[in-house]
Amino acid sequence: LKLNLGMPSKKIGEVDLTPDEWREMVREGGQKSKTKLNELVISSRYQDLNPEKKEKLIKRIDSHFMNYARDRMERKLKREGRIK
Repeated sequence: LKLNLGMPSKKIGEVDLTPDEWREMVREGGQKSKTKLNELVISSRYQDLNPEKKEKLIKRIDSHFMNYARDRMERKLKREGRIK
């Protein structure tokens, strides 16, 4: 498979994330995504998919968990009063 999952933005809204905040967000999303993908790739359901469907599924899972991590970071920034 040829995947380019990319990296999330270093901004949420107009707020620049600190390097530590960005790493925290990437680590959280990446760890959750990796766990789910590890479970997925050993499943017979996944093994039966064609390469195009495998790529779509992997991208969808990665996007879901990176959005989850971004949303958590956004809530943290709101609690801190850095964004509304």
